Amino acid sequence: MPYKAPSAKALHNGMINFSGHATIPVLGNPDLKPETFVNYELGLNYPASDRLDFNITAFFNLVKDKTVSKEFNCSISDCSGLGSGVTSYSKSFNADEAEIYGLESSFKYQIIPE
Repeated sequence: MPYKAPSAKALHNGMINFSGHATIPVLGNPDLKPETFVNYELGLNYPASDRLDFNITAFFNLVKDKTVSKEFNCSISDCSGLGSGVTSYSKSFNADEAEIYGLESSFKYQIIPE
């Protein structure tokens, strides 16, 4: 089963920069589990003519232990030890699972014939 290991930023404490204007502490979570995936995809290609092709693809991905990040506002007890002036922090967690699904389509038309 394919998997994606948590990033070092999600596992360990550090700082993240937003647009170069402000920094927000990122609290690591060493208990993060890797994300695992089950993927399904079904596609159809229909060559309508020598110059025109249609494609359609449906997909479904089930992600278990999806890593999600959440920003928290500080209270005195939440942010002790994070530095002065810190008003919020970010931390990653594992969501139970996520479903990602959709439909993609495309067409190709050759304007100038060969």
